[in-house]
Amino acid sequence: MGKNKFVSVLIEVIAVMVCLLFIVPFVFAIINSLKTYPEMMESFIKLPSQLSFENYSKAWAVMNGFRPFINSIIITVCSIIGIVMLSSMAAYKLSRTKDRKSWVIYLVFVFAMVVPFHCYMIPLVKFTAFLNLTKSYIGIVLIYWGICMPYAIFLLHGFVKSIPYDIEESAIIDGCGPFQTFFFIVLPLMKSIISTLIVIDVIMIWNDFLLPMLIIFMDRGMRTVPLVQYNLYGEYNNEWNTALAAMMLAVTPCIIFFIFMQKYIVRGITSGSVKG
Repeated sequence: MGKNKFVSVLIEVIAVMVCLLFIVPFVFAIINSLKTYPEMMESFIKLPSQLSFENYSKAWAVMNGFRPFINSIIITVCSIIGIVMLSSMAAYKLSRTKDRKSWVIYLVFVFAMVVPFHCYMIPLVKFTAFLNLTKSYIGIVLIYWGICMPYAIFLLHGFVKSIPYDIEESAIIDGCGPFQTFFFIVLPLMKSIISTLIVIDVIMIWNDFLLPMLIIFMDRGMRTVPLVQYNLYGEYNNEWNTALAAMMLAVTPCIIFFIFMQKYIVRGITSGSVKG
């Protein structure tokens, strides 16, 4: 009993240390975003003598106000809708079809998960330019569909396998067709795992810098939040207090969304991975 208690306490201590490892830099970022530049250069750790919100107004002006947030929301929402609908239908079909072809297709998606983006980055950008889809929402959204779907199918495939087929048989006996069975019976049961998928992909797409840089950077009116933050960094620009304020503005929507959805993360991953 004493050994089990020691192990439990040790795990809690390690968990607290890991939490502090992630929280402390975030706290320092908040503190220094409220300092003037001379005060921040004097001490990075010291609390501000007077709260200064001038950094936030300056960062907001440099980031061009609401426009990049609207761009990020449009790209993120359109990407998530497509990823969820396509991957859920694909995962359902692949898990319920018991033949070699479906298994091979599933393995192709699994293999695609381990291929780094940088391996196909240049051909992808050239092909997008060939199709004249650069500097457009459609181009970047379609690419996000392709990048995010392998992991989405992998996650949802394991969850669908845990759903008893008897439920679908009952729906079929009652007169439901394939689409009715999926949308009215199976899809509602996938709510928890889909919520997890949405959280993971929203955070990834919202914070992504590289792909928007390659596809839509040349169009100033389409730049996302991470791209406009780029304007605050440069060889002759070292106002880190303003840059930190911009960072806080950028991550705030993501943090609010994560707090609202966090209860689904562990539930969904456990359901999809352990049962599958």
